[in-house]
Amino acid sequence: MKSLFFVSPLLVQGNRTLAHQPQCGERAGLPVEGAGSKTTILQSGQAAVRSPRPVRFPFFLLPCLSLLLLVTACGPKIETIEEVDALGYKTTFQVDPATGQKQGVSQQFDPQGNLVYEEMYVDDRLNGQRKIYGPEGNLLVLENYVDDQFAGEYLNYDEEGNLTLKGQYINGAMNKAWFQYYADGKVMESVTFVDNATRGPFREWYENGMPKASGVYAPESKEDGLLHLYLETGGLERVMQCSIGMCQTVWTPDSTGTAPEGVDMTRPE
Repeated sequence: MKSLFFVSPLLVQGNRTLAHQPQCGERAGLPVEGAGSKTTILQSGQAAVRSPRPVRFPFFLLPCLSLLLLVTACGPKIETIEEVDALGYKTTFQVDPATGQKQGVSQQFDPQGNLVYEEMYVDDRLNGQRKIYGPEGNLLVLENYVDDQFAGEYLNYDEEGNLTLKGQYINGAMNKAWFQYYADGKVMESVTFVDNATRGPFREWYENGMPKASGVYAPESKEDGLLHLYLETGGLERVMQCSIGMCQTVWTPDSTGTAPEGVDMTRPE
């Protein structure tokens, strides 16, 4: 069976309270010159009462704070750039003027102002999610990047918002099991990929949920080994033995022998 898949400042507020350090003679209740507080000498046996010392602002820090604010205000800022192509598509992106590299979100809009795609850059390379939208604003593709190459989950939707394709990218290539879906969200096909090529087990189901086919793909999507084909109404139609795309029937319901055992055809959710 031929696969149905396609590859695609910092301002420190200085409410700093200077701890009161007792000066010479203070503990004896004597007045201290220049201590910033007034001490009254009372008769023996009476307590001395002091007025509180005023809080002093650390003015020696002002030059440092001023320099910090100046550096923050005058440092390089990310610039937003807009470009419009000959067809009227506008692309906006952010650039670090110090390096000239793209940083942050980039978006493209069609001539009517509809968002076409949104992607994220780090040091001029795609990183994170990239979303592609349809004319009505519906999400069509959700893909992920690491260092400018595909990585992680990939999702594809139709115009009605139904999931049509799901898979995984590893090291920039399609790998492991990829799933294609019917409009009702049920799995149509499961195919194994290795470095962007269909290679390994595959299974297919009819829209009504009945098994359709199972087998193994060799390179170039060619069947290799046993291929089981099923009827839409249920039941095994035939079994074929394949060798790199060349298949011949080895069992039908009319055969006297037992059909070669197939794989588990339980449909994934």
